[in-house]
Amino acid sequence: MKQRPDRRRAYFTDSRLYRQSEELARGLLEYDLPPDPLQTLYDIAFTNVTSLTISEPRQLDRPIRQLSNHLTGLARQASAYQFIPALHEAVPRFYAEYAETKPFWIGPALKLAAGSLWTEMMALHAVGSKSQRSLIDLVITAGALDSLLSSKAIMAGTIGEGEITYRSGELQWNDAFERVRMLFVRAFYRRGTVQRFSRLQRNTPNQLNY
Repeated sequence: MKQRPDRRRAYFTDSRLYRQSEELARGLLEYDLPPDPLQTLYDIAFTNVTSLTISEPRQLDRPIRQLSNHLTGLARQASAYQFIPALHEAVPRFYAEYAETKPFWIGPALKLAAGSLWTEMMALHAVGSKSQRSLIDLVITAGALDSLLSSKAIMAGTIGEGEITYRSGELQWNDAFERVRMLFVRAFYRRGTVQRFSRLQRNTPNQLNY
């Protein structure tokens, strides 16, 4: 069987950009990211709201829009040249090395953050900050947005019986929401083994030279 080439031997091995992207990816994944990114950004998602009961998916539209705008703003101020390669590096590393010990929200957030950067880069934005802090803030915001998008999908799945309560940044939900939420959790259990990419990486770790 022909061995897959080690990309560390590729022609860009000595590239400063490649070294920097690897360092940024490692730094991001080693950082103590919060277990709940939405709680970190509650004041942005729910501006001037200390308590709120949500029983319909459409009630999440405004906080989703708030966080989406915040993510766009961060992406416009970031360096896509530095961060897109770093996120590309971080995704497989997360699922291969960190998924068992780090919060699951990080994986989807990395992809959402990369997508936001790509969108802004295509609009000739995203040429700003190259700092590790900017990348961390971008990923946390993407994680919070993904959490709300997932909550909206779960709420729709409860067929009018689900209820979420936010009080001063703390989240609670009723039994109907929990039942559907657990179906989502099971779908993404064990590092996403129901997803094609993660299953491939889980089953053939020695063939992937990252």
